[in-house]
Amino acid sequence: MYVLLLLLLPLKSFALDAVITVLEAPLFKEKDTNSFVIQYKRKGDIIKLHPSLNADLRYDHLKPKDFLEDEKFAYNEDEFIPTYDRLGNLAYVLRDHIFIYFEDERETRQIPLKKDPTDYRLQEPLPETYPLLKKTGYRAQLYASVYQPNNESYPYPSDVKNEGYTLPLGVTFNFLRRASFDIQDRLYFGITANFATHENSFILMANRQVEETSYKFGVGPVISYDAYKGTKRRVTIMTSILVNLFHQFDITQKDNKDQSESRSYRGYSFTPRLSALYTFMDIFPHSDFFLGTTLESDLAGNFKVDRGSRYDGWWQSQGNDSFSSKANLNVSVHLGLQMRY
Repeated sequence: MYVLLLLLLPLKSFALDAVITVLEAPLFKEKDTNSFVIQYKRKGDIIKLHPSLNADLRYDHLKPKDFLEDEKFAYNEDEFIPTYDRLGNLAYVLRDHIFIYFEDERETRQIPLKKDPTDYRLQEPLPETYPLLKKTGYRAQLYASVYQPNNESYPYPSDVKNEGYTLPLGVTFNFLRRASFDIQDRLYFGITANFATHENSFILMANRQVEETSYKFGVGPVISYDAYKGTKRRVTIMTSILVNLFHQFDITQKDNKDQSESRSYRGYSFTPRLSALYTFMDIFPHSDFFLGTTLESDLAGNFKVDRGSRYDGWWQSQGNDSFSSKANLNVSVHLGLQMRY
């Protein structure tokens, strides 16, 4: 026994030093991360390693059996490196948590961690609202739309010889708030506002040219549900109904004698909508980009003129003229931005 202790004494004197390189390094009782943690060492602490790690040529003849039963022969490549706790008992530290002072070329072969897995501190700069949580659950959406041509027009007394349609354009704004009972953050309720316009042109059999311009502004409730919710992509289904408080047709007729007349027809209508959005999350901080399509139906509405006519036969009536639009389906595509806060 005395001979063995004499052999170990020089080994103890040649124990290597190491510095802790992570914020908080646990010292384990066994070579297992699930074993009991004896104590913690902080970044910058210097610890003594078991002398068996020292690859001094004078001790190459020693084998594991030459050490005490609770000590094992250790290598630099091991996942766990033997060291000592504050009472001098054997403990184990993870190799990735230390830098060993070999005092030779082996120091240059040590690869430090790119990220400290034990560093729980918040990265600076801290959020503006830290440590208070910012109120969340609101969305604001703004998008532009292009519709298929709208062939709904005034019922002229003369048959139409030629017609031309432009693509209607629209802008929609949605303001949404998460449902208070929805813990999955999928269901939102809110309001929507839409403005749309289009222009049509006709040539009548009576050799008159007609230009129609429609303006429509509506507001109403909207419901949104995230059918698919990922970290980078989302698919959202939305439904709403617009009450078109302002819906106007401006109509100008002109004949080949340079005689012209303009009349405006105003009314109101309803537009149910069903939309699908594909969202790209966090294009900008708290901002998303989305593509979408909408199927909507302009329900029948009644429109009345604002003035009388000077020309007989140009309109359905020279006096208090009116007409009713027919219900029609329309499809639009749109792109827009979404703010979350």
